[in-house]
Amino acid sequence: MPIYYISKVLNRVEGRYTPIEKMTLALVISARRLRPYFLSHPIGVKTNMPLKQTLEKPDTSVRLVKWTVELSEYNILYLPRTTIKAQALVDFILEMAGIPMEDTSNVER
Repeated sequence: MPIYYISKVLNRVEGRYTPIEKMTLALVISARRLRPYFLSHPIGVKTNMPLKQTLEKPDTSVRLVKWTVELSEYNILYLPRTTIKAQALVDFILEMAGIPMEDTSNVER
């Protein structure tokens, strides 16, 4: 299963998006940059956010409606992210503290 890294610095307005909007923006940016791959292969998105449910009912934001239409042309599978007990605790603490999450998958146990 290939994994790609795409980077983008959020501008001041994008930095004020809700976490679900930031996640959707990341998916939209990835879809734009990797369009040939998104069109020719099913894409799996592992997340602990209710991304699929939000995109199915995007009545809260014009932005989300626009992004939902844009993402609807791709075969995207939204998969729940399985967590290790310690990772779930770290995710919870980071979420409550409002600290941006970094990649903790390479931390030795």
